[in-house]
Amino acid sequence: MTEEAGGRSRDVKELHVAPMLDVTYRDFRYLARLLTKRAVLWTEMVVDDTLVFGDTDMVKNHYLEFDEAEHPLICQIGSSGYNLEWTEDASKKVRDAGYDEINLNAECPSNKVAVRRQFGAALMKKPDISASILNTMRCVEHDIPVSIKVRIAIDEIDAEDFLYDYIKHLIEECGCHRFYLHSRKVYTDGRYRPLQNRNVPPLNFPSVYNVCRQFPDCDFWINGGIRIIEHAKAICFGEPMHGESCEGESVVQPGHGSFPCKLCNESNGSCIAPPSPVPPNLRGCLIGRAAMENPAVLADVDRYFYGDECNPAQNRRQVLLRYADYLSRRYPKRCCDSDPRVSTVNVPIISDLIHDRLCQICGTESDNVDDDGADLLELRIAKPVIDLAMKPVLGMFYGVKGGQKRWRQICHEVSCDDHIRNCGPAYVLRKAVDQMNPFLLDKEFELCSDEPKGDVNSNLIVNDDDV
Repeated sequence: MTEEAGGRSRDVKELHVAPMLDVTYRDFRYLARLLTKRAVLWTEMVVDDTLVFGDTDMVKNHYLEFDEAEHPLICQIGSSGYNLEWTEDASKKVRDAGYDEINLNAECPSNKVAVRRQFGAALMKKPDISASILNTMRCVEHDIPVSIKVRIAIDEIDAEDFLYDYIKHLIEECGCHRFYLHSRKVYTDGRYRPLQNRNVPPLNFPSVYNVCRQFPDCDFWINGGIRIIEHAKAICFGEPMHGESCEGESVVQPGHGSFPCKLCNESNGSCIAPPSPVPPNLRGCLIGRAAMENPAVLADVDRYFYGDECNPAQNRRQVLLRYADYLSRRYPKRCCDSDPRVSTVNVPIISDLIHDRLCQICGTESDNVDDDGADLLELRIAKPVIDLAMKPVLGMFYGVKGGQKRWRQICHEVSCDDHIRNCGPAYVLRKAVDQMNPFLLDKEFELCSDEPKGDVNSNLIVNDDDV
């Protein structure tokens, strides 16, 4: 068994929670880790000059620090190659922070990233600069892997030869052998907004399988459009193929691979069929927006995908209360001190707080409370701190009849209650849990199954009034 950083093994297929801006920050990653101990987690993309020149407290708290429980963990960096010294310094900070892998973003389609600042997807048109950036990262990261995340095509360039030539160039020029492929074309010419670039261009899974076959000495992970764990498992481990396949070739089920793919029956003509047989160097796949919208989709990853005996949590109450315990460590309450400083998103932790009083709201005695039980102290926890801490759990009841709409309503109400804000995000969350339907809180997570469910990539069916 070949071991890698973070306890990863080349002999084990992997499920990743993909990097997403304003989503996969520390709090979301910790919530994900409560649901799965095995999945590989990613940071949101951080630009090299932000790590080098950004406010020290912000960089440390928001971008670099993480909980040890988050391993295995990949840090994604954005760089235009404008100043490779910045890239080098940023890579050193990532290395010293203890991440298990560093990844270069060469797929972000936003106008600010790909057009104005010329990184992200713009790097796909600049193979020499891409190689220079990766070389810089590799010179710093001696002990952990360096990788790149790209799309399969860009703008007017649509030929399969383009992806082949791009990968071949990176292999030859900088020795890169780890590629995360988002199986959609990306448009940077302004015709699509970033959200549309994640949905409108059709998915082309067969193109990724073909690249795996063309570069057998490289490792690949596939990303894009994977909504359920059953589909992820089918991609990584394959499905039984009806008919004969070409030995040594990576193919899909007969009838797939053409566009629009009539068998997949996707609205945009995508082909999302699993490979058969599975390329041995297809190391795994990434799930993104589905985990953001419905974190509970990760609840059966360890058992169903990795083959573990059991999962780390059985119901939503367990996850939410354990997450509240984490919040109490990360965002200390401010109702019991007389320190005039305000806890903000950039500096949420004040380690030298002296609790010189007690708080009746939190369940203990206090003389500094008005008749309504509201704390008289000035608000010392900024509202964005509460919002940031609560955001990861907003989708915990996605697809649960009678649950999602009510849960979001409760979270909104307690998050806006200034009377309890100084008691901290942990108390706010526990207050929300106390008001939620106990039956739904204690209902066990639905387990994945290999039994046919119709469309392999369909999402949970929910009532319109429950979303």
